[in-house]
Amino acid sequence: MRRFISLVAAVVILLNTQQADAVIFFGGYDSYGRGILWRANDNGSNVQELLSGLPGGIAQIAPDLTAGKLYWTGAGGISRANLDGTGLELAIPDSHNIWGVALDTMAHKVYWTERDTDRIRRANIDGSGVETVLSGVTQPFYLALDVAHYKMYWAQSGDRGNPNAVRRASMDGTNTETLALGNRPFGVALDLDHGKVYWTDPGNNAVERSNLDGTARQLLVTGSGCIGGPALDLENGTMYWTEDASTIRRGTLSGTSITTVVQLDGRTVKDVVFVPDSAVPEPSTFVLLGMGAVGLLGYAWRGIARNLKGGVK
Repeated sequence: MRRFISLVAAVVILLNTQQADAVIFFGGYDSYGRGILWRANDNGSNVQELLSGLPGGIAQIAPDLTAGKLYWTGAGGISRANLDGTGLELAIPDSHNIWGVALDTMAHKVYWTERDTDRIRRANIDGSGVETVLSGVTQPFYLALDVAHYKMYWAQSGDRGNPNAVRRASMDGTNTETLALGNRPFGVALDLDHGKVYWTDPGNNAVERSNLDGTARQLLVTGSGCIGGPALDLENGTMYWTEDASTIRRGTLSGTSITTVVQLDGRTVKDVVFVPDSAVPEPSTFVLLGMGAVGLLGYAWRGIARNLKGGVK
């Protein structure tokens, strides 16, 4: 019996190892404008190319960890795939230069920005029920949702007379507010635990943050062309952003201890997202876990059978 308990414990430990380390997903395009989706460990090691040859590159990425999916914007609309890159499909077909994408997984909705039509729109996850949430948003870039407080945040350019700004509104398009003016705000991310909004501004080569209402604005990072992200690792107090087109950097949430975690020469990286404790082990890990578990359980069963046989009088 002790042997059986030990074997069962070993199986439990083995199965628990399915949970992989935290990872980052990032996307962009090659020198021919073809989209690429990558994954790497949170320290930048083990860079893997999950998908390539995607039409029109990748702009913003949005994970749906409940469903085990990644969504991203590119030519032709919003695509999605499993976290290991399989199951590629076009989720929301469109031709209006979609840039930003964000998910309301509770309501099974996907939101996006359209730079050609100056709109923020939404639809059901299956692509049905497309509706315009907000019009007159001058060339919106990236998008983030605070579902708990029914708010959406976005960055927009001022190419047609309106300000370059970080803005927010209710998720039905009402109560629009300007939180911060910038040179060319691009990416946005939310730290709802601490009531902060972060954004990148390639016009200022900066990463900045403020309170959710725009007060207490802070300049965190000045670099060379801070574009995508920021992606927040709140547990470890760090953030990621793309810089110089082919670089991903990481620093503290206050902008210190900056390091380069990924450098991809000849490729352009537009966005990065952080996924804590990703449950996406390598396929070989699944195989090894399955073989090990079956072997241990088989061994344990043979031991039980011998004990039962020995105990029959």
